[in-house]
Amino acid sequence: MRKEALETQYLQVLQERVQLTTTEQAKFQRAQAGYQGECTFDRWSAELLTDCLDDVNLSYQGSRCQMDKLFVHGSDLYVIDVKNYNGAYSYQAGCWYYNGRVLAHNIFEQLTRAQDLLARCLSDQHVKLQVKSVLVFMDPRVQLDLTDPPAHIEIKSAADAYAWLVSLNQEKFAMVTPPWKQAVRHYEVPGYRPRQDLGDTPRRHYRHGIRCVHCGQFAMSQGRYAVTCQHCGTSEAKEHAYVRTICDYGVLFFKRDLRRRDLCEFFGEGYSERYLTFVLSKHFVSKGKRRARNFAYINKGIRFQYWFADKSDYFRKIQQRINWERQ
Repeated sequence: MRKEALETQYLQVLQERVQLTTTEQAKFQRAQAGYQGECTFDRWSAELLTDCLDDVNLSYQGSRCQMDKLFVHGSDLYVIDVKNYNGAYSYQAGCWYYNGRVLAHNIFEQLTRAQDLLARCLSDQHVKLQVKSVLVFMDPRVQLDLTDPPAHIEIKSAADAYAWLVSLNQEKFAMVTPPWKQAVRHYEVPGYRPRQDLGDTPRRHYRHGIRCVHCGQFAMSQGRYAVTCQHCGTSEAKEHAYVRTICDYGVLFFKRDLRRRDLCEFFGEGYSERYLTFVLSKHFVSKGKRRARNFAYINKGIRFQYWFADKSDYFRKIQQRINWERQ
């Protein structure tokens, strides 16, 4: 499962609890569109390719880069950059333009830098593969006017990209693929995070409590084993709801460890500190001794579905029990 970028996760949870600024809203919409395009390309890759890595972040001699997808075909390692842009884009005299305005970032330069950095990583690990770059525009509504694009970067529409993957799938190679994934992972680092978390803007008020998974409201009533939305009637297993909300706190305050007093404030009035303590001790990893003054739990700063992906069966089963009890 492809994870949303850390910044996208932050903006997603942020917009559920505060009013986004105009800049944040635009950034979030772009991030969502990009993620959808990447997921579509992932589905094609799962159908037609077998040797891939997704959302790779590398650091090499002080330089960093992010790549949407890597895969090997024959003696070639492809760096795929997926864009889900729509609107009029042009490239002239080394600059990118959107609807006539110069873009702050150069797509070709970013992809070229990623290709060069990856080639150096492979060379240092003695992996002999030729690195190639492909830029894919997923939205059929995009309008491109590219004057003298770099010759080393292939540019494809969504339709062309799918046909290309089909053609690669039909080609068979007898050669043994070198251990390129191990070489790449030697330089892998966590993804980019925003510079600030919600704790850096203390005057920015947010909605407290558990958010309904169905309608997004915060009016929840608690029973022994479930919390129920007073707005739409949706019931969620209490344990699931508490863990999910703790993860939301972790995303918004990713610079902090998880501490009970901070989480009590995040949940707000009407929630059980005793049950919160139980959930923390059961599902989260502690830091230091429990009786220490600064005792806390490790904060991964990622959303529930990623943080507890290895416990998805457990949480699905406790939710099923709640649903059966309501029938």
